[in-house]
Amino acid sequence: MILQRNYAAADQLARQLEKAKVRKQDPLLVATIADVTYLEGSSAFGRITSEQVASRLAQLGFNVTEVKVRGSLYVQKGSGEYILSRNVEEIASQHEAVAVVSGTYAVGTMENMISLRAVELGTGRILAGHDYAVPNVSRLFPNPRILY
Repeated sequence: MILQRNYAAADQLARQLEKAKVRKQDPLLVATIADVTYLEGSSAFGRITSEQVASRLAQLGFNVTEVKVRGSLYVQKGSGEYILSRNVEEIASQHEAVAVVSGTYAVGTMENMISLRAVELGTGRILAGHDYAVPNVSRLFPNPRILY
């Protein structure tokens, strides 16, 4: 069920990106989604969600660039890749990307809330966004916490 919801979220982002005139051949980056209460951290849940969104966007024909490259993003061992605002111009030029998909999640008792956005690099304009919930799978969190 989580995979289907992440794919549906990517489908929503794809439709909005097309309406925003993002061409499928334009490079897109997908960063690891972060824990909303600790933006410098993530979990297996955050990483797999990002990976599934990236896979689905690629399946839909978008030019998703692999960004597990140190120097272009803030890479935290064991957590993933995070976009730092001070690096946006450098990221855009290095990868020739037009946008980055990033987001946050919040852990709940029954569901996890996810907020995804595709942000235009260079301007910071939100091109697409989608908010949704998935069932809580506590095994994907090192220390499950109840946040709402």
